[in-house]
Amino acid sequence: MPTLGSTVMSSTARYTTQDILDAEESVRVQALERFDTGTAQLTADQAATAIDVFQVAAGFELSAEQQAAVTRVLTAGHGIDALVGVAGAGKSTLMEACRIGWDATGTTYAGATLAAVAAQQLHDASGIPARTVAAWLAEIENGNGLRGVDVLVVDEATMVDDRATALLMGAAARAGTKVVGIGDHLQLQAIGPGGWFKETHRLVHGLTFTENRSQEDAAERAALDVWRTGDHELALRMLAEGGRLHPAESADEARSQILMAWDELRLQEWADPHDLIANTVVLAARNSDVDALNLGAQAIRRQGGELGAEHTYALPGGDTLTLAVGDVVRVRENDYRSRRGEGRTCSTATGPSSPAWTSATTSRSPGG
Repeated sequence: MPTLGSTVMSSTARYTTQDILDAEESVRVQALERFDTGTAQLTADQAATAIDVFQVAAGFELSAEQQAAVTRVLTAGHGIDALVGVAGAGKSTLMEACRIGWDATGTTYAGATLAAVAAQQLHDASGIPARTVAAWLAEIENGNGLRGVDVLVVDEATMVDDRATALLMGAAARAGTKVVGIGDHLQLQAIGPGGWFKETHRLVHGLTFTENRSQEDAAERAALDVWRTGDHELALRMLAEGGRLHPAESADEARSQILMAWDELRLQEWADPHDLIANTVVLAARNSDVDALNLGAQAIRRQGGELGAEHTYALPGGDTLTLAVGDVVRVRENDYRSRRGEGRTCSTATGPSSPAWTSATTSRSPGG
């Protein structure tokens, strides 16, 4: 960056805290020290058998890239490994093939994700039981750590920040656990400082698989390829030209278009509310947008004579929620039994859904 002149954002001064530098150095040291240590290492024949079993069960063949990735994870023996996969490359599919190899050799495994929903998705897609990074850190804090886990798969690893990763890596080293990070540093990013994945991938000479096998449409694949180059404006323009992105002049216009599309779909395609929440979702970046969309949907249904008398309920923190007879609400509730050694990692109670929500629960029924 320029050291002189009045260019905006031209300052070369950078600031951080010592704990971040320590975390980054800790991850770097772990990646180097645990390289080629024979950790959770299977033979080439065992890996080939796992691939064969997976392909027979799945009914399709893995690509050469995917087979190489599975073989790498199972046979390389690195204490820390990292795989970069583009969107649609089948990262969860690869983990299912790896799980078959681990099952056959008595290797124990678990998964770590940033969110409970993602943990359930990893389990559903690969058969690997998973919990959130926060839950694993709680286990580490209470002294249990990663004992009994031979392999820990960190899905969408780029979203995990450096400090949390350093704690996971330290616990993995003490327990002799292999850590496999999967993600793409050119897509999702950590909210906090999170450059560890890209650097670890470089240090361990990790594989990169580039074949998009999920998006059947050539235009979508092309847009995703452009997105990874960093030209986000061009990628968005390509999606818009293909009718997959609908730009609006203002936020109000965008919300109006969303509600019109939602109303048309629910009436023509999925009149049953349970079918509706199984087939469509409305997302928003801010709680204020969620509130506006929910209120707009209520107004549409009220005008159509679908709602009855209204009732207002008090919420924690002093907020209120107004619902009408006939309103459709999705209830989501964390289940903390896993932190007490009971039950599954998470439990979701699902009813018919309001049209929009964010990662925080914004559509709630009275009484939780």
